[in-house]
Amino acid sequence: MPRFSLSNDEDEGEDLFDCGDNEEEPAHPLGFGLAQWGRTWIGLEPPSALILTSPGRNTYALDDGDDDEYAFLMTPYQHQHQHQYQTYPPLSSYIPAASTPALLKYRAPISDEEKQELDYGISMEEDEVLLLQRMLQRGSLTATLPPPTPTNPLPSFQETTRLIQQKVQLERQRMEQEHAATTKALQTVCLELEREAADVLKIRQLEQEETAKRIHQEKITREKQLKQQQADQLALEEREQRRRAAQEDKLRQEERKREAREAKNEYVHKAKKLVTQLVAVRDSIEPFDNNKAVSKRRLGMKKIVRGKINTLSENAAKIQEVASEVSRAITEARAEDEQIKQALERKEPGFTPDMARGKRYLVDLVASNTIQRVQAEGFNGPRGDGFPLANMLAMISLENKELVPILAAHIYTVCPTAIPTLPTPASDASEEELMSSLGMLKGKNGEYETFDRFLSRTENIVALVANIMSSLPSSHVLLGGHRGAVDWLTRFLDLLPPPPTAPLPLLTAPVLHGFLTAAGHMLANKHADSFEKHVNTITEDVISRLDEGPIGKPSSIRLAKLMEGGLEKFRTTLPERALSELYYGAGGAEVHGSTSAFGSMKAPTSSANPFETSTGPSSAPNNPFGGASQPSSSTSSASPYGGGVFNPFGV
Repeated sequence: MPRFSLSNDEDEGEDLFDCGDNEEEPAHPLGFGLAQWGRTWIGLEPPSALILTSPGRNTYALDDGDDDEYAFLMTPYQHQHQHQYQTYPPLSSYIPAASTPALLKYRAPISDEEKQELDYGISMEEDEVLLLQRMLQRGSLTATLPPPTPTNPLPSFQETTRLIQQKVQLERQRMEQEHAATTKALQTVCLELEREAADVLKIRQLEQEETAKRIHQEKITREKQLKQQQADQLALEEREQRRRAAQEDKLRQEERKREAREAKNEYVHKAKKLVTQLVAVRDSIEPFDNNKAVSKRRLGMKKIVRGKINTLSENAAKIQEVASEVSRAITEARAEDEQIKQALERKEPGFTPDMARGKRYLVDLVASNTIQRVQAEGFNGPRGDGFPLANMLAMISLENKELVPILAAHIYTVCPTAIPTLPTPASDASEEELMSSLGMLKGKNGEYETFDRFLSRTENIVALVANIMSSLPSSHVLLGGHRGAVDWLTRFLDLLPPPPTAPLPLLTAPVLHGFLTAAGHMLANKHADSFEKHVNTITEDVISRLDEGPIGKPSSIRLAKLMEGGLEKFRTTLPERALSELYYGAGGAEVHGSTSAFGSMKAPTSSANPFETSTGPSSAPNNPFGGASQPSSSTSSASPYGGGVFNPFGV
């Protein structure tokens, strides 16, 4: 049977199959490219053969007039492309050269599924045959099928069998050759794979060994690093511990130094606290001073303070008498206050809380009158004018502890140096700020007092402080008592700048002269060891560095003359106008001074009322400091009175 390949000769059948210039060929349903097959022809022969045998008409073509009869069999797409033809490879190309009986002889048995498919295909073919028959009966076809083309005679059965066996033998040989070649190739591949596997295994073993070595080396390195880190951490912790220990030790030392400074300077803070509390006390008694209901009580108190205290003289009995009357007046004021408080509790009419502050008012009146007397122009502390007053105050303080803080606060208010402390003004302080820090007072005209007046007033107040500390009875604690005198002198000397600083503050000579004139005899007899050290310090160091200017020279001369006799002179010489019966440590001492009556010193004519404004140059403001005090390096007690005693107001 002749075999034909698919025809793609578009030139031969272009006129036959082309129905229009603008028509486009539809896509192949099985996916053949148009460039490969072109139009598809269905048939056993190629389209060129049919065209040659039937030049006028295609065997399977329909007449133009058959459109109506065939329209019901065509889809819309067929209607659109009814004059375009599609070609498939000729069926003969799918049929082998062997005869049909030979093929049927070697046909494999048909399965049930194949039978069903075959039956379905036969049924479809029968439907097509019936359709063609109906069309022929209706006369829709205008041409008949051409007679079958004669074919070559089929080979004989023997020849076919021989050819098949020959092909089978050739195919078997080919397959055996391919099998042998494949086996050899597989062996070669297996050997190559084995060699490659051996190489890979070797490489992997080497990699594993290198990995193990690397891991081992990394482990050793990590262990070394860990040990080094631990050692570094330990060293760091040790350094940190040493640093912390050093820092803590430094902090402890600083804390101890700070505590020591605070302990040395604590008396200054407490003294300033007393000054602050005094303001509150005086504010609390101001309503009592303005209440007309207690005017008779106030008048009686003022008579005691002015009248009785003015009768003081250099007579021990008189001093004791006045002290007894003042003390009794304070006791009576306390009792009357209690009665008023009880009346207030019973809510009796005519009583107010401020009326129950008579005792506090009287104590403040005694302290205010004392400060006013000491600051008077005719008062001379170094000459002993303050001894009778100091003896009386010491006696009163035994039974009336309220006087201790009140009097101290009044003294510190008008004379901060009596604490003792020295001013520390800023380097750029103005003259007014400097005067205020020194404790200088302003007069009625608003001008500061002169330096001479300021130094004299300070010396008189310090002398009164020393008079009180040296007074009997020895058990009194007013301003620290006799033990407070040692602490006071120690603190003041510690306040002075160390050598070779010169000159020393201007206050140095008058303060030391006023204090030692009054308390030197007591210190030399009752605290000889401590006082001897202070005498040596003053004689060997302080005097050589005193201010020798026009203002400071008179005081420095008086101090140098006082220190000429040394400790022995202080021990044997009783201060001027001091009463041996009322001076602590006066046994066997030589008595010096006048015996004139203390009352010969006229009292100030201004009112002793602490709330009235003084008209003299000795008017004292409430703020005595004006500047910061210099920290003390003293190792003595922190009590503002000295001797380790601190008394709150209690009034």
